[in-house]
Order: sequence, then structure tokens, then C-alpha cells
Amino acid sequence: ELDWIGNFRFHWFEVVVYKTLSYVPLAVLTNDKHVLLAIAILWTLMLDLNHSNVKFSWGPLRYVLNSPSMHVWHHDVEQHGRGGQNFGQVLSVWDWLFGTAYWPDDRDMPDRLGF
Repeated sequence: ELDWIGNFRFHWFEVVVYKTLSYVPLAVLTNDKHVLLAIAILWTLMLDLNHSNVKFSWGPLRYVLNSPSMHVWHHDVEQHGRGGQNFGQVLSVWDWLFGTAYWPDDRDMPDRLGF
């Protein structure tokens, strides 16, 4: 079962690399600490939402924003493409553009989840 606490299962070095790659470009683009704080808060809320056990979709914005209903398929033990599916944490647009998006219309949940 996916839940919001799953957002905190990671290796410490992954955080160092990922946060550096995420926030250094943002810091170059803006030096407004309020903008950076707002982005960090929204990012964290989206990650928690996407790991919640809630059926939720953004409707037409599903092609831009990730949701729990789409992200759950990232944790399906069965891979639906070369190397997996639904890699976007907040934005789903990259998965749709690069062909890694998977969201079947006829099923709500995978049969088995894995990490």
C-alpha cells in the first residue's frame, strides 16, 4: 500500500544529489528566498500527495501534473516499458513527452506494488 510516509524512503546521498540538481538552478534564476521557500513547500506537498493512498486526478491537467492515481503505477512490480514508467515526481509532462507515461483506463491500481 502506498502512503505519504513512502515519500521518506530514500538513500541520504540521493537527497544530496537530487536537491543540488533541483535547487542550484532555481537559486541561479532567483535570489528571492520567499520564491524558493514557496517552491520547496509546494514540491513537498505534491510529493506527499502523490504517495498518499487517494484516488485523485487533475483532470485535463493530468498531462502536466502528476497525481496519486498516476504515480501509483510507477510502483507497479510489472514494468510497462523499457526501464519502468511514470518517473515524474511533480510534473508528468516529461513522462508523456518521452513515452514513459503509463496510466491504464480500465484499472485503478496495480495488482502488486514494489519499491
